[in-house]
Formats: sequence, C-alpha cells, structure tokens
Amino acid sequence: MSTYIRGHARAGLAAFAVMALTLVAAGCGDSSRSVQASVPLSGPGRQLHRLFPGLHVRYGGVASLASATPPASAASPGANDLLAAGPATLAATDLGIFGSTDGGTSWRRMLSGFAGWSLTRAGGGYAAIGNLPGKVNLGPPVLAVSRDGVRWRIKRITAVRSQTGSLVPGSGYRLALSGLGPRATGIAVPDITSGFLPAPVLRSSDGGLTWRRVGRDLPQGGFSGVAVTGGGQAAFVTAPGHGASCAGAVYRSADGGATWSLLPASCEPYPLMALQFIDARHGFAAGGLSFKVGGGAVVESTSDGGRTWRTLLRTRTDNGGGSPSTVGYVRLDMVSARAGWALAGGCEIGENGPCDGTVVVTADGGHHWTYTGQDATGIAGLGPRVALAGDDRMATLGRTADGGRTWSEQSPPRWIATSAFSGAGATDVWATSLGDFVSASAGSAWVRADQLMSGRYAYESWLAGSPHRLLGYTEAMRVVSSADGGQTFTTSRVPDNNGDDILQAAALGTGGRAIAVTGSDAQCASQAQIKRTEKLKPGWKPPSGASTLFTSTDGGTHWNSAGFVLPFGVQSPTSATVNGPLIAIIDACNRLQLSTDGGLRWHAEAIAKTLSCTVSALWLSCQAGNGGFWVLHSADRGATWTAFWLRAAAAANGMSVIGSTPWPTITPGGVFPTGPAAAVMPAGGSLWRTTDGGRSWRQSWPALGRLG
Repeated sequence: MSTYIRGHARAGLAAFAVMALTLVAAGCGDSSRSVQASVPLSGPGRQLHRLFPGLHVRYGGVASLASATPPASAASPGANDLLAAGPATLAATDLGIFGSTDGGTSWRRMLSGFAGWSLTRAGGGYAAIGNLPGKVNLGPPVLAVSRDGVRWRIKRITAVRSQTGSLVPGSGYRLALSGLGPRATGIAVPDITSGFLPAPVLRSSDGGLTWRRVGRDLPQGGFSGVAVTGGGQAAFVTAPGHGASCAGAVYRSADGGATWSLLPASCEPYPLMALQFIDARHGFAAGGLSFKVGGGAVVESTSDGGRTWRTLLRTRTDNGGGSPSTVGYVRLDMVSARAGWALAGGCEIGENGPCDGTVVVTADGGHHWTYTGQDATGIAGLGPRVALAGDDRMATLGRTADGGRTWSEQSPPRWIATSAFSGAGATDVWATSLGDFVSASAGSAWVRADQLMSGRYAYESWLAGSPHRLLGYTEAMRVVSSADGGQTFTTSRVPDNNGDDILQAAALGTGGRAIAVTGSDAQCASQAQIKRTEKLKPGWKPPSGASTLFTSTDGGTHWNSAGFVLPFGVQSPTSATVNGPLIAIIDACNRLQLSTDGGLRWHAEAIAKTLSCTVSALWLSCQAGNGGFWVLHSADRGATWTAFWLRAAAAANGMSVIGSTPWPTITPGGVFPTGPAAAVMPAGGSLWRTTDGGRSWRQSWPALGRLG
C-alpha cells in the first residue's frame, strides 16, 4: 500500500549505501536513442531528450484535461483529536475545527485558518491548541477557545524565553485548562503520538496565553497524559518515577502546576502515556511499551481522587512482542466506570508524526480489552458501543455502533487516497482510504469489497484481469487468485529459491497470464562504483541474478517452478506489467526493462533518475519534480512512445493526498490501462479516463462510501 506522510512533519527517505554487497552487475548507462518530435519542442517538450534518453519517444504536446467539480460533502477530513461535547462532537483537524450534532454522520466546519491538534473541556467551554497556517510548514502556535463549541476565536500565545529557548505549546502538545478566563490555569504536555518527544511540560496561569516550564520536582521525559479535576483545583500528569518498578507514575499538583508530588500507589513498571478522570474521584491511567521492545500494556484506576491506584491490566513483554492489543496505550476515553475506548500504538521517540494507534475497547472497567482493527490518531467514545476514530494522516473518520466489530468510514471526496488501482476490460479494482471497491461495468458503478478482499485477506495489493480475474499478493510470497470476480479464491505460494526472498512485484494480464518478481532488494550501481568496490575488496564480483521472474498461465493458481533469473536487480516494491509475451519492469536503476518473449531476453531503456515512474501494459506514467506528470503510451509493443505532458494545476479538483494536505500531483498511483488506447488515473476520489492514448482526459467522481 502507498504510504502517506503528514505535511508538516514529513520524514526523509533513508539514503542507500552505495558500497553494499547487493550492487547490481549491470550499470546504468544511457542508450543513444534520439527523441523524435511530432510538434516543435517547446515548453515541457524540451526536457524529453534528458528525461527519456533510452526511449524512441515523440512529443504529443500538453494533454487536454476536462475537470469536474467534486460533489458536496459533509464528511470530516479525519481528526488529530476528538471530543464528545454534550450532544455534539468536536474534531480538531489540520483544516480547522469541525463539529457534528448527529453522532459523527455529518460535519460542519466551525473554525478555519487553524491547524488543530488537541481538544479539551475548559470550565464552561472548550479549548484547542494548534497552529496558524504557514507558508511552508506550520505557523505560530495559537489557542482557540469557545463557550459553546460553535463560535470560536483564536488567541495568540506569547512565548516565554528560557535558557532552552522559547516555550510555546502548539501542535504536538496535549492540553488541560481549568477554564477560559484570564486567571485559569493550564498544563501542556508533549504528545507521544506526535513524535515530538522529548519536550518540556509547560504551565500557564493566565488562561493559556503565556507558558513557562514546570519546576524541577517533575521529572522530564515520557509525558503525554494530562487532566484537571474539581474545576481546576487539581492537575495530574504522567511521568517517570524512580527505579525500574516505577517507569511510569501519576503526579498531582494542587497549585496550578507550580509544584508536583508523585502518587506512589500509581507506580507501574511501564511508562504511563494516557490519563483521564471521569469525575473528581474516578480516574484511569494507561500506557505500556512499544512493539520494538516486546510490547506491553498497562491500565490502572483510582476511585479516591488519585490517592490509591489499582492495576487492572498488565501484559507481559514476551508475549509475541507487538500484537496491536498488547502494545502501549496512548489515548484513553472512558465513557463510564465500566466502558471505554483506547488507542494502542503511537510513535517511537524521535519519529515524525502523527503516528496512529489501533482502537481497543473494554466493557469490564479496563480489565480486558478487545482489539478492533481500526487505526486512528484520535478517539472519542460516544457510548459503550458507539465511538468515532479519526485518522488525520489519511483524512478519514470511522464510526462504529456495535462495539468496534464493524466501522463505516468517511472522507471528503477530494481527500480520498488511492493505495492501489487495477483495471482490464470492464473489471476494475480500486483500493482507497475508504476501503476496497470492485466494478464490473468499467467504473460506472462500484460495489464495496472489504469483506471480500481486506476483510478476508490482508494483501499488499490487488490486481484485476479480464475476464473477471483477481490477484492479490504480499511480500511474504503468498498469492490468492480468483477467476470468477471474487466468488471463489485459490491460495498459492510463489516459489522461494533462496528461502528468504520477498515478492517484489506482481502483474496480471489477459487470458490468465500473470508474473511475479522475487528476490531481495538490489541497489543501482554505476560501472565506476562497481570498479571502486572491486578495488576495495580484491576478488569481489558483483552479484548477478538479484531477482527471479516466475510466470503463470492460470491467473496465479500455479507458477512455473524454476523461474527466469533476471539480468538486473529490482527494488521492492516496484512496478511491473504483463501483456501476452510482453513483460515490462522498472528496475533498481530506474530503467524500463522490456521483454517480448516472456522473459527470456531483455532490453533496457534509460529513464532519468529524477523521475518516479510506473509501468502498466504499454503505458508509462512519470512524476516530475515540478509537480507535473508525463504520460507515455506505446502502440507498437514498446518500439516507439508518444509522450503527453499533464499540468499539475489542471487537476486542482482531484489532488492526491499526503495527510490531509492537498499535494499538487495528478495521481498518486500512475496510469492503469483498461483497453488498447484507454486508461484510468485515480486522483483523490476521482478518476481521470482517456480513450485516445493519453491525448485527452475527462474527470469523474464515483460515489464511494459516505461522501456527505
């Protein structure tokens, strides 16, 4: 599946070591084919000679794009935090604060121009902490306040200088306020789901307008739980205690956070990361360990305002390490002393966030928790069986009314994310952030297929072939195929010659033709790099045959046992396609590898390394660094290509998604053929279709899930 990273905290891709022992024997030299132009090379066409030096390509000009207005929507664009506010529900998102009065079915934006992170009740009203929009990332941190949850106003936060710099809470902090007045006290703690740890705990004595670091009697590190009770008379946070038996504890303050005292009975051997009081006497704390250190969950409760605590749940750390139901709990929302919801997961320290968790639910006061399988960054319990789970990274919001067994998801059409698309003839498969869908009518109508696909088989991607064929696969070499549109399935495995191979790519063509590429990840190396390695390591020779091609003639039910050793390496995941005896693969050197005899002989076509390309049948789709998109189509088995330039701005109604921030590209997934000159590009919740080899495209907005 495609991965989407939050706009204001994106992680960079790790650099690959050029001297690794997985260097590919073949170099990445460009062939000398010339670029042919059908029109004078001007504008984008001038780049063709350096972008596609190995292809015999002609410039077809700028493609014509006919956009369509997205349908109106009352869906929520995900949520960083959710809060049940009496009969209403509030959602803090990167696009503002949204409110719902019908249990999360429909939403209305209450505040725009504000990227909200954390929500809290504040005396007789509500408050949210976040940031103003910025030109590049996030702007200045601000506080949003409301008496009724409908009308909001933004207050600037004043930075208080210290020896460690400005101390201003914003996105990445959780907040508790005693009220909205100028004398209200507040506590802000770094949120583990943001990945911003370590950061100081801050306090305010003027309603959240200015902040300063808490005193030395509160240890630093490991925070994310905060609560106030009794109208702000008492404040609580989670923090480390002393010694291995008190890795996590609850601290209490009776003076607005000026001084703190540890509550000894709250000590747990795991960190505590979530805290909630449902009234002045009854509270819950939860936490645990990440999957990287074996996993472990802990939940405790108090019924006397925090003086004494009782451990309700503590899992072992050697129980398989990292089951979603036994990693640390980072969010907690109890709706009563017996029923409640939590999120298990969150970020590792130092990671970029937000990092989601998996929703778990309890019906016996926290002694036992049930794993629901729903991922989220924010959770709100509306009752013992009803809850909302928001995921701001994917701009989705899920709702359950049966205790977490099933979830319905929504997202504004523009922010629907595509993770996979495949089409052949009249059969299309579309995997989105709202779920998986299948069409048997060339996209005119879609049927939800979650129970058929994701519900039954947790596969990395799904492929469609004609007639009525489906193929799903994972890196673990497991394949499931269907010849009747998903009514029945056959499970098989691609041969593993080395014992530790992964399935790097798969493709499904017409007539039951299928291919699978296996092996370990290869790295691209030039001849100069290979010579340097040989000089440093006398006798060393670069490995060949880093990947193996397996073929099938029955849609993936059976695979040839030997396979063809490929003369090039492949990075996982990569793009591959099969169309009769024609096979195309993007290799580790970003070259288009073509075979016209079923994989026996190969010819490499150079593509600029600045392009990110996918191949599907005889279509190439390449993302350019300036946000535009190249689409190339071949009508003669790859001998010649026609290139069309697609302007990014023309797809303003259907941008792809990174978190909930529109990203100016035509499509996140590439071009997918549905006929000899017909293809589809998914973009947001829309589909762009062409029937003339890519010269013109028309946008439509299919009805998927709940759109409003």
